[in-house]
Amino acid sequence: MTTFRADEGLAFLLQYENVAWYDAGEVRILDRRIYPAKIEFVRCKTHVEVMQAIRDMVTQSAGPYTAAAMGMALAAYECREKSADEQLAYLQAADETISNARPTTYKRMKLVCDGCLAAAKLALREGRPVDLAIREHAVNANNRRYSKVNEIAKYLVPLIPDGGTVMTQCFGETIVGMMLKEAKQSGKTFRLFCPETRPYFQGARLTATVCHDMGFDVTVITDNMPAFVMGGSTSICSPARRTQSASTAMSSTRLGHCRSPSAPIISVFRHSLPARRISAMKQRTPLKLRCATRNLRCRPWACARRRRA
Repeated sequence: MTTFRADEGLAFLLQYENVAWYDAGEVRILDRRIYPAKIEFVRCKTHVEVMQAIRDMVTQSAGPYTAAAMGMALAAYECREKSADEQLAYLQAADETISNARPTTYKRMKLVCDGCLAAAKLALREGRPVDLAIREHAVNANNRRYSKVNEIAKYLVPLIPDGGTVMTQCFGETIVGMMLKEAKQSGKTFRLFCPETRPYFQGARLTATVCHDMGFDVTVITDNMPAFVMGGSTSICSPARRTQSASTAMSSTRLGHCRSPSAPIISVFRHSLPARRISAMKQRTPLKLRCATRNLRCRPWACARRRRA
C-alpha cells in the first residue's frame, strides 16, 4: 500500500483528494469552473459520468488525467460482481469511453487508462480488490509526476533572487506548487504577479489561489499589464502555448530579458520599475474588477492592484 505522498505541503487545489478521488463507489472531482468562489465537488456514480465531467471541463490542466484514472477505479467497482473475463471486457470498454472524453487529450488519456487496465489485470491475478488497486496505481502515477516536477523546481528556485518577483502565466499547476514548496523549504521569499488569463481566469482563480494558500504575496493583473510590470527589469521568461503567454514572452524579449524553457509558464525578474506616472493609465478599483465567467466577484486579495515601485 502506498504511504508516500508527493502532494504533502502543497495547496488545497493540488492535493490528490481535491483534484479527483475515488472512494466507495463514487468519484468526486473539484469543480474548477467555480473555484475558489465556491468549493464544490461534482460527484460521479458511474465512469460515464466521470467521462462527462471531464468533457464538461469540471477539471482542467492535469486534472482530467487524475479524474480518468479514478474513473477507471469506479468502472472496476461497477463490474465487481462479474467474472474475471467479464470484468476485463467491461474495463476495456470503460477505457475507450474515458479516453475519448476530449479529442485533444486522447493520446495521453489512453496511456493513463491503459495503465489502469494493466493494474486491474495484475489485481485480478492476485485476487486483490480491483478498484482499490487502480486507485493505488493512480496515486503512484501522481507521485511520480509530482516528484519529477519537484526536481525541476529544485533547479528553478535558485534562479529566483531572494526578495525578487515571479510572474506566472495561466495555471502552471504542479510546477507552481512545487516551486513555492521548494522556496519555502529553502527559506526563500518572493512576490508573484499573476495575469488573469481570460476568458476562464485560470491565473486569477487558480494560480493566485495556490500562491495565496501557500503563504506568498500575490497580485493579480490584467492580461495587458505584463509588459508594464516587467518594464525596466531583468527577467527569465519561458512562454507557453497560449496567446497571452506569447505576448508575455515577446514583451520579455523586447525589453531585453533572458528567456529559458526550463520552467513552463513562469517569468522571474527583479522588481525594479523605473519611476513613472501611472495616473494617466485607466485604473479600476479592486471592487470593480469582476470575473466574466458567471459574473463571480474575485476574492479581494486576488483583485488587480498596482503599487508604485
